[in-house]
Amino acid sequence: MSRGPEANFWNLLRKSIPKKCHATRIENRVGSGVPDVHAVWDGLAFWMELKITKTSSVRLSPHQIAWNTAYSHSGGLSLILVKHLGTSALFLFEGHQALELASEGLDGCTAVWTGRSAPNAWEAIGQLYHSRRPQVRGSGSGVRGSGSSEPVEGEGQSKKEGKN
Repeated sequence: MSRGPEANFWNLLRKSIPKKCHATRIENRVGSGVPDVHAVWDGLAFWMELKITKTSSVRLSPHQIAWNTAYSHSGGLSLILVKHLGTSALFLFEGHQALELASEGLDGCTAVWTGRSAPNAWEAIGQLYHSRRPQVRGSGSGVRGSGSSEPVEGEGQSKKEGKN
């Protein structure tokens, strides 16, 4: 694993990963633009790019911008968490903000959350992430093969079946 400010940032975050969250730092030298961290929290997956900066500018490569934008537009949740080294402030952005963040920096792009501690960052991620959970009706997820005994709406019923 590489050493330096970004690795130290990950180590800080790793110490406060919430229960029911499994996060892995990806050391990816092949897939350009793939974020640094893949996480699954309470059954739902997301990606997170970690960035550090000494100024208000945030360096995102064209590949990182393209990946985060495409993933977000496909319905996935990707996040960009930035640590300002001078102030130790943390800034959380959604992946669809990647282009704006790269061009406007911290001063021109509105963060979805700002704070100073890793546990509070995880709490903000959790609130954002869990607000995006699909609505689940009943005890089943509505997904085939999910183990639910309830049929997906419209499934298992023919047009000939009438009301009892």
